[in-house]
Order: sequence, then C-alpha cells, then structure tokens
Amino acid sequence: MDPHAVRDAREPRRRKRSGVFGADQQSGDCADAEGPEPKLPFLHRGSLAATAARFQRALCYRARMKVDLTPASSAQRPHEAVFRLADAQRRLTETLLRVGELPSAALPRVEETLRAIDALEAALTPAACSDAVPRLAAEPRDQRPYYVNRVMTPDHHPLRPELTISHADGVTRGRVRFGVTFEGPPGCVHGGFVSHFFDQILGQHNLWAGIPAMTASLTVRYRRGTPILRELAFEVTHTLAAAAEGAEGAPRKVTTRSALIADGVTFSEAEGLFVVPKSAAWAP
Repeated sequence: MDPHAVRDAREPRRRKRSGVFGADQQSGDCADAEGPEPKLPFLHRGSLAATAARFQRALCYRARMKVDLTPASSAQRPHEAVFRLADAQRRLTETLLRVGELPSAALPRVEETLRAIDALEAALTPAACSDAVPRLAAEPRDQRPYYVNRVMTPDHHPLRPELTISHADGVTRGRVRFGVTFEGPPGCVHGGFVSHFFDQILGQHNLWAGIPAMTASLTVRYRRGTPILRELAFEVTHTLAAAAEGAEGAPRKVTTRSALIADGVTFSEAEGLFVVPKSAAWAP
C-alpha cells in the first residue's frame, strides 16, 4: 500500500446514512479480498466521521487478507529517544507515588529536573500538533500522527502497563502488571483502568482473529479488587453470533470474553459485544 496515495476525488461513491459511526459511510463491499486494498488517505482536518469509516474499511481489508493490521502511521515508530523518555516518565511517576516524605537532599535535584522538563517542553512544543483528527499516513507532516498500535496503547504512552500479549490458535494470551499509577481503591487497580484494559485486549483479539469490529457494549464484573503490583494472566476468546435465518453473508456480531487471573483467583472479567459496520463486508 502506498501510504502517500490519496483517493481520487472524482472516484464514484455510493453513500448511505447508517453504521456504527453514525455518519455517512460508503456502502457496498468496500473490502473485497480480490480487489485492491482501500487507501489510507491524507486526512482532512474536521472530517472525523469520514476518517473513521475509511480507516475501518482499510482494517477490514487487512483482516480478510491476513496481513499486518498495524495502521500505516503506527508502523512509523517515534525516535528511540521518545521510548526512553516515556519509560523514564513511567518509572518516575511510579516512584513519586510511593514517596511518603520528600528527602531534603533530593530537593535540589527536583528543582534541576523541573527546569530541564520546562526546557524540554519548550523545545518540543513547536513540533507538537493539536489536531483533533490525526493523519494515518506519512503526510502531511504538520498534522498530528496516529500512534495507537492497532487498538493497544502504544509502547511510548505514559499510561501503558507492563504487558506481554500474543495470539495463537485462535486465542489471545498475555500477562499484565499494573503499577501504583493505576491505583483506585487502596491496593487495587481503578475500575476505569480495568475496563479500559479489557476493551483494548478484546478489540485486539478480534483484529488478530480477522474480525474488524467496533465495541457496541462492554460488561465488566469486578469479582474482587484487581491488585496492583502483581502479575495477572489473561486469555481472550470469542464466539460469533449465529446469522439470522435467511441472512446472506457472515454474521456481523461477535461476543468476546476475558478475565484477569492470578494463582487461580479471578479478580475481574469482561464480556464485550462487537459489531462489524455494515460498510465493512468481511469473511471469517
């Protein structure tokens, strides 16, 4: 796929008002496995609904063709220094949240670090973009990049927990450790972070399974307080909804499930209903 390609404005389109995005979407089989891959365009600022629809069609195509589901721009990793900086930021945040009383000997270093942070922010601000709609391709360079890794929080995000995740034989498995940064009730992960994490791993599993679906509902059961500073295992599976009698094509709904477990104890579990947009024809 040419990341610099732009859809020809003269290309005929058929539109209808429907779909998960609640906005105009192109109808028809937009992800034909026999045809060319839908292009990820230069995104026009302010066209969020159209951007989402076209991005969904590209993901749909990639799922059917069993190719890398990473969006074009997320494959353009930030400079290695950004990853080191994000890691340092996570470690510093974790340390700060565990300090009861700031040692007087550390005060000069704190002031020095604050000055360095202010200087770094001032140096980075001219290059920071504030667009609500990100670019998915390499251009235009003055538009905010899209760094979400498939549906997971990227490695250089300061709120990414310690995580390993992989997919094999139709099942997604991994381990996660939430630090003090994610604490809600004493000693426990905040329920909002738990829900956020489940939504990510369930969606990631669906993409790996070749199902480009969007979250319709997510139910999280908090059986016990999900502990911080403890390695938790998870396994993600899905079940396709039966197609309605007389319906043509593959079912559009999938139920995906997972749980956070340690030493045989289930702390929280989730079940999500995901729907493939009507414009994203697909085949399992």
